[in-house]
Amino acid sequence: MSVINTGIVMGIHTSIEKTLEGRGSLNRVVHYSAMEAFAKEGNVLLFTCDRKNYTHILPDNCKHVPLFSRFVYIFLSWFIISIYANKHRLDYLYYFSGSSVFGIPFTGWLSKAKVIHYSDCLLHTSVHSDNISSEIKRWFYFRLERYVYSKLDYIIICSTEIYDFTMSSNFKGAIIPLQKSIVVNPHFHADHSTERVIWIGRLEEIKNPIFAILMWIYGGVYKEHPDAELVVIGDGSLYSTCKQMASVHGDASIRVVGRQHNIHEWLSKSSIFISTSRYESTGDAILEAMSVGLPVVALDTGGVKNIVREGSTGYLVGEDNYISFSKPVNELLSSRKLRERMGKRGQQIVFNEHDSLANSLRLIEFLKNERNGWI
Repeated sequence: MSVINTGIVMGIHTSIEKTLEGRGSLNRVVHYSAMEAFAKEGNVLLFTCDRKNYTHILPDNCKHVPLFSRFVYIFLSWFIISIYANKHRLDYLYYFSGSSVFGIPFTGWLSKAKVIHYSDCLLHTSVHSDNISSEIKRWFYFRLERYVYSKLDYIIICSTEIYDFTMSSNFKGAIIPLQKSIVVNPHFHADHSTERVIWIGRLEEIKNPIFAILMWIYGGVYKEHPDAELVVIGDGSLYSTCKQMASVHGDASIRVVGRQHNIHEWLSKSSIFISTSRYESTGDAILEAMSVGLPVVALDTGGVKNIVREGSTGYLVGEDNYISFSKPVNELLSSRKLRERMGKRGQQIVFNEHDSLANSLRLIEFLKNERNGWI
């Protein structure tokens, strides 16, 4: 068996220990799954932007290289990673989306390792404010990403939107046919005997939590289903506003519970998931809900259409309108069988196509086959 020596480049906002416990970004756990899969095939260098040492929880053939700070990670990681890549004769450098894209062209020039990029979000789409500085930042990020994507050897694309952007960037590499990955936990299942609708996300304008609450009230959901409950989970600048709106309309059965760490438990005590975000790249929360077996009602934006299959695993709503959104919610609340059927289909799709460890193993198989000339 040929050995694959790989460098995994990932930013860490919370420690790996916390992400493995289910706290912090689930994307970090997905990246950890990729590291575990590569470690089964060869030697791995793990580059992170924090200063903590993870050697004690890594496989024996995985060495941790801390880059100590986000500043070093963004502006100097390309130089440090290139030195390590050449010293350890790395075959591949595996980058994850986000600020790591800054260093990709440089490491491509300075090392012989082929660059793989896992793209589930375009950096320029993360800027949502409408002011001059945001416009400048979007302009810069857009052009930076276009240039970076033209220099990649391989890319894993997680939505049609990212595919279109990649094709417009003079991309000459290979597209690796994998879906967006999440950590699948088969031990949690939706409770369709309840009439609990759940919303999860940052309580910020772009995620549109106020629309969810107003839809519940003015779309007439609580009047048509007085025993149903809307639970809003998350934290952010709109938390106090959402909390106040819920208390004013106490008869509408709305609970705003803030940030929660046991998300799978909340999902498993619900029967419908709604997403009112004005923009989603690939919808982590939607996939998490589907993995538990919840049907989804979501605004049709960004990469959501690549996840929710209209009429099969949920409903896509084309307009930001209370009545339009409340109709499929009411339909699902009226039929337990419909909730169960859609939820089961969605869960099966997630298990088959989006499991992080399975996708990491598929990635390795793709690279081994290509290197051996099988494809």
